[in-house]
Amino acid sequence: KLDAELKLLIEEDVLGQSLLEMRASLKKAKEDEEIRKEEDDKRRWVNEGLAKFGDILRQNDNNLSKLSDVLIKNLVRYLNASLGGIFVKNEENNPVTYDLSSAFAYDRKRYLQSSFEFGEGLIGTCAAERDTIYLKEIPQDYIEVTSGLGDANPNTILITPLMIEEDVLGVIEIAAFRSFDDFEIEFVEKLGENIASTLRAVSVNQKTAELLEQSQQQAEEMLAQEEEMRQNMEELQATQEEAARKSFETQGLIDALNASSYVMEYDTQGNIISINDAYLELLGVSREESIGRHHSDIIVMTEEQRLNYEQFWMDLRKGNIQKETNLVRIGRKDFTFAETYTPVKDANEEIYKILKISIDISS
Repeated sequence: KLDAELKLLIEEDVLGQSLLEMRASLKKAKEDEEIRKEEDDKRRWVNEGLAKFGDILRQNDNNLSKLSDVLIKNLVRYLNASLGGIFVKNEENNPVTYDLSSAFAYDRKRYLQSSFEFGEGLIGTCAAERDTIYLKEIPQDYIEVTSGLGDANPNTILITPLMIEEDVLGVIEIAAFRSFDDFEIEFVEKLGENIASTLRAVSVNQKTAELLEQSQQQAEEMLAQEEEMRQNMEELQATQEEAARKSFETQGLIDALNASSYVMEYDTQGNIISINDAYLELLGVSREESIGRHHSDIIVMTEEQRLNYEQFWMDLRKGNIQKETNLVRIGRKDFTFAETYTPVKDANEEIYKILKISIDISS
């Protein structure tokens, strides 16, 4: 036993003196061994932690939310702490803010809202100074009021910047009911560099994914537009073919009508604006002589027709089809026509002309 009491028999007891020196040497060797073992344990803890979190960072380098959740949960547990939060730099805000990406407390995930501007509060101060903040005296209301991590009241707070090339991409805040050793603080600082590197990669990956998704969406929209244009072209072609067919049919009807009937068009005041060749031949006048003449110029009206003449045109202007049998005197010869007057509307549903179709029933 190295602690056993050993007394020299005499001052010149060389053997006893040698034993005492040996015991002192053994005690120091034991102390050195314990210190070395403790240092080895610390280094092993640090190395295992860096390896553990290295795997976490590699496995979650494409999703910031998932990375933050897994990271802070495991870090709180690995440090045997109580609370933890990770704040990520948001450059889209003006001014720039550090927003709470994930929080973990008492073995439960917490979704909280918290944001700090550069230099604001301890989070913003840590980012501005680019240095670790370690507090051992915490006000009772710090966590609830200043930190935003919840309503617990820990004894110590460790706030570390996540920095790469002097750019603070985030801040980690860890709270515990115990003190942190120097090697634990150094571990968090070293881990912070690795996290910062991953945050930069995540940001690049997310932007790349967003651009890719945007590009794919635009490509899909272009394909949809091309398909819509193709369908529209097909519909337009079908419409044009149908219009051409109807136009051909209509022209056939018009030709048949012109061949079998006398056709004339009037404006709403009763003046001739159009006349077919059959009517011109019957009247024995040119088209220029006919255009502009009034409806009443060649009609021999009965007394009843004369009395109702204004009403006749008023009804036509109201859109009412009129049918009459009229006596028409051409030169010295009288003709009897069965006539149909049809009001014609424009695109605005306004009557703009009257179509008259006459059939000779003189015989």
